[in-house]
Amino acid sequence: MAMKVLIGLLAGLLLFSNGARASTQSATGSGVSKEVTLNNLRSRVPRGATVTDTNCITIGTGDFSYRYRCTIKWE
Repeated sequence: MAMKVLIGLLAGLLLFSNGARASTQSATGSGVSKEVTLNNLRSRVPRGATVTDTNCITIGTGDFSYRYRCTIKWE
C-alpha cells in the first residue's frame, strides 16, 4: 500500500515539474558587450515565441574591465 502511494506521489511530481518547465524557456550567456550578448541570446529564441524578460548583471574582472552575464526568457 505504501509503495503505491509513493509511486503515485512521484508520478505526480514528475508531471507537475514537466508542465512548469514547458511553458517558459530561457537562455543565458556572457560577453564584453551587453547589447551583443542580448542579440546573441535573442537568436536562440524559437520563431513565434514571445520574449518575456531580459536581465543582465555586470561582472568585474581582475583587469579592471567588465563582462555581462545576461538571461533571456520566452514563452
